[in-house]
Amino acid sequence: MQDKRILPIDSQILDAVQKCGFFTYLNFIKNWRPNETPAPIERGDLGHTILERYYRLIQKGTSWDDAVKFATEVGREHYQTLNLDLQTAEWVVRSFHEYAQFYKHDGIKPLEVEESFSFVIYEDDDLIVVYEGKIDLFCEMPSIGKVIMDHKWRAMKADYSPLDNQLIGYAVRTGLNLVYVNEVGLQKSYEPEKKFRRVPLYIGAGVKEQWIKNTVQWAKILDYQIQNNIWPQSHLKVAPLGITQCIKCKYHSICNSENPEIQAMKIQNEFHIGDRWSPHKEEVAETNG
Repeated sequence: MQDKRILPIDSQILDAVQKCGFFTYLNFIKNWRPNETPAPIERGDLGHTILERYYRLIQKGTSWDDAVKFATEVGREHYQTLNLDLQTAEWVVRSFHEYAQFYKHDGIKPLEVEESFSFVIYEDDDLIVVYEGKIDLFCEMPSIGKVIMDHKWRAMKADYSPLDNQLIGYAVRTGLNLVYVNEVGLQKSYEPEKKFRRVPLYIGAGVKEQWIKNTVQWAKILDYQIQNNIWPQSHLKVAPLGITQCIKCKYHSICNSENPEIQAMKIQNEFHIGDRWSPHKEEVAETNG
């Protein structure tokens, strides 16, 4: 009896499949990583590292003062492994101090911190689709109850939608309908009241049910692409300016090549083979959390 194919998928892979087949191939099949990591990614990495330690310490019953102190030490040790300049790294640390002070008496009880999960969302005679992820903070809030919090370190205030693969996946996994985006602002001219927001998003049963169906179909498309080695490019234009999404893609220069030889040269000069992506690893991004 032939073994079934097992296809793991998470929100980042799902986003990629929905965006562009060739991006999916370069990023998740070939594991090509830019030689220079963008600063927003590294800021998010540092911020998530600090908040993870902070909430783990709070969960263990550590005093607020010690939790802030030890989380700061972890952050300063971590940013030495990054390419951030000292001024930017210390601004992230300072923003964490402001955040911790602002929410010092919020009464949040951490239940799980950066806990990974995986569950089967589809199975047939040939294929098993496993959905994976890692939730930044699963906690209990006074007067509200259990909620999910997804940390977003932002240089600018952003808008959020409940139709987000990452957030819906969290809601499906936990069986909850309320997800908070925990926006940690990095603006230097704003007061804490404007920098820090916890944005509630309601994700109902119908949305979750439809998302599961959609995710299964996209997973089947990804499985087909893998089995047949077919990775079409997508040059979709996005609102409101009608500019192609490619302009900000990290693989823009590769696609903008006249022939495979030039593509290969650009890959050789601008990229390296990195670790295979997994949501279970300690990898974070400012945009996905």
